[in-house]
Amino acid sequence: MAVSRSVTPFLTKYQTDEPVLPFFANDLAELLKNLLRRFIKRELLTDVTPQHLVRLDVTDKQSRVHPKAVDIGIGAETAIKVI
Repeated sequence: MAVSRSVTPFLTKYQTDEPVLPFFANDLAELLKNLLRRFIKRELLTDVTPQHLVRLDVTDKQSRVHPKAVDIGIGAETAIKVI
């Protein structure tokens, strides 16, 4: 649900007949940054350009947050506590 809430506004904005393509690259970069903030250290994502986002090595364990700090969303956290 948390990821869906991040992606839905982006998808809604671009399901139109209006000329929005000039804004697509910046909005896509912001969406990618928002998703990466869930499991990549924030200091690596501050002031990052779209070119650096593409080259970011997400397989590097040094760039990831601790598994307990991964943002999985409130709904998922609540479900895990019940288990």
